Amino acid sequence: MLSEMICHDLHLMKTSVRKHVGHKLVSPRAATKKVMAFINQNWHEEPRSVMFSSALTLLPGGSCSRGDIVLCEHRTAGEVWLHAEVDGVTVTLLLPLDNVSYDDTTFKAVWRKRADPVLVQSKCILCPLPFSVVSSDLIATLLPLLHRF
Repeated sequence: MLSEMICHDLHLMKTSVRKHVGHKLVSPRAATKKVMAFINQNWHEEPRSVMFSSALTLLPGGSCSRGDIVLCEHRTAGEVWLHAEVDGVTVTLLLPLDNVSYDDTTFKAVWRKRADPVLVQSKCILCPLPFSVVSSDLIATLLPLLHRF
């Protein structure tokens, strides 16, 4: 696992000068009725086009899928439920996580699951995190070098 973290960190350092152009759905398909109902409830207007996927390619590198824990902008994190493209905008349905603790010697963060999922723009996702389940509502993660608090 340490080797994987080091390779991820080196890749990010090498590619951090590239312009971020956006994340892309992997093998998108037409939205189901359940997905459409959620999007209709949470989108600012009635969408004309909705595709969804369980996986998303992240730029400059990597990917995240349903069940992954991801680090987002503003030192937030979430559990991925699904990804969608709504009228050309890539969004992710996340179960938000609240930071409970952070150890700056081991770079381990512990997060608590919230009750309700939220729809966020996928561009706020920075990277997937290695994680382990501590209890039914707590998750421990290791933070990559570029994103340590």
